[in-house]
Amino acid sequence: MILDSKKSVVFFGGGTGLSRILKSANKAKKENQNFASIVSTFDNGGSSGILRDLYDIPAIGDIRKVLSSCVSNQVHNLLEFRFDSESFTPHTIGNLILLSFIKQNISIQKAIDSYREIFQIKQLVYASSEIPSDLILESNESTISGEVNINYFLDENNKIIDIRLKKSDVPANKKALRSLSDSNMIIFSPGDFYTSLIASLLPNGYIEKISSLKNNSIWLTYCNLSQKALFDQVNFFRNKLLKTPSIKKVIALSTDKAANPINLYGATKLCSDKLFIAANNLSGNNQTRFAIVRYGNVVNSRGSVIPHFRKLLKNGTTILPITDINMTRFVI
Repeated sequence: MILDSKKSVVFFGGGTGLSRILKSANKAKKENQNFASIVSTFDNGGSSGILRDLYDIPAIGDIRKVLSSCVSNQVHNLLEFRFDSESFTPHTIGNLILLSFIKQNISIQKAIDSYREIFQIKQLVYASSEIPSDLILESNESTISGEVNINYFLDENNKIIDIRLKKSDVPANKKALRSLSDSNMIIFSPGDFYTSLIASLLPNGYIEKISSLKNNSIWLTYCNLSQKALFDQVNFFRNKLLKTPSIKKVIALSTDKAANPINLYGATKLCSDKLFIAANNLSGNNQTRFAIVRYGNVVNSRGSVIPHFRKLLKNGTTILPITDINMTRFVI
């Protein structure tokens, strides 16, 4: 795995995408590895929006989702239970517990740490900022305020000029910044590109810190697969935020099923590969190059050759068959 050689990894993002990628990463995590997550706190919808307005706190829903991904299924179901009675709708138990810690500890980060201690969560989780604020999106047509309104606006495929915080003096979480100093890999999780991924690093300090890091690899795990949107997102990430001279290479992970596809899954993968490669035609003078890496079967996974070989050996076979005498099998 790409994480195997990385001692310290920091994940950025929102609740849904970040919680999913962390669940998989933590299963493969080694004892000497340190994973930390920095979670966006600027949602203004649902339970998060109501609690934010009532108590003047950052949005906590995405943080709760990430924390819930780090516990057993039984505890997860408890924390994610959402009330449907008039008095408590649309709050979850996890949000209310986190709110109670905030009210006791004042600091949202101290509340997160207390929450982790109670539920024995080893995963390091940081609020991107401890100051509440709204997102502001500027387009070629208008200025939109609030994540809920922005998401509706983005569905119309409007031209995005910039996204920022309504308050200009929102600082990054100091603990989160320290975790970045020690990292040797940064992963931006799947999710809404502007309102989750980009929003998580808008507080003052993250962009400067990331730009100053050396020997650090950055992975974007979400991109819209239309040619123009893909290039626009990478370009936005580079020019508006990281302010680096150039992103030289963008690599998409694909599958061997895209080669001479015989089913819909392979055909859609081939289609996405062609769209991704075609983005090279839009890079212009930026020298950004888009490439595809196709992986094969995971060893011992269902449908791979290893279970078949093991079955033959169990039945007394001494010679393992190969597809063709000229074929070479590669194991990574």
